[in-house]
Amino acid sequence: MTRRWLERLASPAWWPIERKAKKFVVVPRGPHAMKNSLPLAVVVRDVLKLAATAKEARHIIKAAKVLVDGRPRRDVKYGLGPMDLLEIRDVGTWRAVPGKKLCLVKTSGQDSKLKLCKITGKKNVRGGKLQIHFHDGRTMLSENKWSVGDTLLLEMPEQKVVNHFKFEPGAIVLLTKGNRAGTIARLSRIERNLGRVWVEAGNKEFEAPMDSVFVIGKEQIAVKLSE
Repeated sequence: MTRRWLERLASPAWWPIERKAKKFVVVPRGPHAMKNSLPLAVVVRDVLKLAATAKEARHIIKAAKVLVDGRPRRDVKYGLGPMDLLEIRDVGTWRAVPGKKLCLVKTSGQDSKLKLCKITGKKNVRGGKLQIHFHDGRTMLSENKWSVGDTLLLEMPEQKVVNHFKFEPGAIVLLTKGNRAGTIARLSRIERNLGRVWVEAGNKEFEAPMDSVFVIGKEQIAVKLSE
């Protein structure tokens, strides 16, 4: 059975919560792994400081004032994860950027509707189409021969494809795991049989696991990822 509560001392170290103030904190649920996500109650109360208590945060969320990827989320435990778009009605919009921790970057205008989605799998379905699977749990049917590792730039909430960035040498990538998590680099070499890639950043080339790179653009970064 899925856990409903988590001891604060056992929660991921990067979560911005007081460890000894109370014993438990809600467990995030949804498409993202717990180690990569934050429950909306924690985001509203501890990150954005829009509520002083869990009860106040619950009231804001239950009132449909919190949207993720353009859709209202009334579940206080819903997990906000990498590249998700968070909107608080009458307050603002943020992009959840992965790195050593999940950082909220303020965004606005057209940029606040654009989401980078990494292709993590695909399979053939009836009608000669492909079912594309993304890092955030969403799926899409397409006739395009996109590859695992590629990134699509989608306009939310319609999921309209705005651009496609191939997982290939020359692409701009964001490292999402390891000691260099949060680093933006240029992809230089790929060895799929080894599950490794080489990237260049700061005039240095280094090796990284293939699943730790997220393509974020070709000639330039496609969306705002820092303040």
